[in-house]
Amino acid sequence: MTRLAVIAVVVAVLALSAFADRASKGGPTAVAVTAQPVAAPGAALSSSWFCAGPVASPAHLADGRLVIANAANRPLRGKVTLISSSGTPVTQDVQVEPADRVVIAEKTAAAAPYLGAVVELDGGQAAVEQVVTGSAGTSSTACATSGSTHWYFAAGTTQESSTLSISLLNPFPDDAIVDLSFSTEQGQENPQDFQGIVIPAGTMVGFDLGTHLRRRASVATTVSLRVGRVAAFETQTVQAMSQAAAATIPAGTVPWPPGVSVARGTPSAGTSWWWPSGGASDGTTEQYVVFNPGDTEAQLSLAVDLDQGSADPFQVTVDPHAVAVVATNSESRIPKGVGHGAELRSTNGVGVVATRLVLSVAPAGQTGVAEVLGSRLQAGRWLVPGDGATDSVSPAVVVYNPGSATVTVSVSSLSGSLTPLDGQSAVVVPGHHRYVLAPTAPGAGLPAAGPLMIVAQGRGQVVVEGDSSPAKGIGMDAAIGVPLP
Repeated sequence: MTRLAVIAVVVAVLALSAFADRASKGGPTAVAVTAQPVAAPGAALSSSWFCAGPVASPAHLADGRLVIANAANRPLRGKVTLISSSGTPVTQDVQVEPADRVVIAEKTAAAAPYLGAVVELDGGQAAVEQVVTGSAGTSSTACATSGSTHWYFAAGTTQESSTLSISLLNPFPDDAIVDLSFSTEQGQENPQDFQGIVIPAGTMVGFDLGTHLRRRASVATTVSLRVGRVAAFETQTVQAMSQAAAATIPAGTVPWPPGVSVARGTPSAGTSWWWPSGGASDGTTEQYVVFNPGDTEAQLSLAVDLDQGSADPFQVTVDPHAVAVVATNSESRIPKGVGHGAELRSTNGVGVVATRLVLSVAPAGQTGVAEVLGSRLQAGRWLVPGDGATDSVSPAVVVYNPGSATVTVSVSSLSGSLTPLDGQSAVVVPGHHRYVLAPTAPGAGLPAAGPLMIVAQGRGQVVVEGDSSPAKGIGMDAAIGVPLP
């Protein structure tokens, strides 16, 4: 067996053993893709990332940029191909120096309403984030590292003054045929115009879901491929709503405030989900939105690990093809002003799709929308690329230890310029606790630009999230980091 073949076998075994999520009993058929994006190992000869989410119609609704971070000890070279929903693909060369990152604006000559990108590099140990920015704020998510025959999104709205878009990128050599279905407060919906859509090889298409799902307060989306594979992203933008429009929101639901979010779909339902960051405060609605895309009822337990004190887990039941919501800000067991990490587990083996949705208005310190698809992986090394903004306040990094054993963690910038944490080279994170490295943390020298490396010593496993907000204006950005093998 050749050395290259041995490397391929080792990488495949590691991916399956360390990162594979359990198949969902009663849920969709499992597919041979990773549960979430994971950086390629250092020995990899190449790596590819698939990105989408910028929406240009109406003008500058959600402009896009790519952030490419290199955690390797050598330069990475490659190319970025921008693929619009109309017009010819545009390719440019890229080089990312060791322990550095580059930011690429996503612009093409054609005035296409939707835009995607393929980033191809000549090695591993890199991460690529898709960022969108508009008048309603900034949002980022890790790009996909594989295509899939299924994609799921738990949260969205087509309420008045909002735009909910699905972007499907087919960078592969074969055509794809896709069906879209939805679970809303009105039940299951399968608009005919969203069935049997052909996405030719090397192209992308985008859809404004509000054209057929008008004024839905809650939209969960399933993307199913008859043939082929795609990468799928969801972009949500919300503008200020008039009082008359607010009156149309169904009773018992919370209207989304002005904001923007971009979310990569998940290729399968999962039985475990983790969120490092969480909290309840005046003006902030925090919801854990759980979508069951399968045919069997899901029974779940949502445990909240408070920074101070403790709280009993929430027991949640989600009917087939339905959505359930846990609003922590309305629960007395979650005290205001006390942060938390959270863990969702299926107690009957039925997989679900779960996202943390934050809707903030004054008097909250940060206003806007943040949607964070939970992590399905714990890992010992993480890379946080950052959103590439030059006008953001210093970011926060949240390290969550959902296990029972204590973990020692170091956080550093790739450039090595980070001041030691609290005057130490590492910090200790007890089991079921988290560590928040923020601009106000004592002794913290967290750079505004990033990117950052988080390493758990020994066999420690943690989950990492990067958060930021603009220096002025509305917007909240929160994204799970990228695990490094």
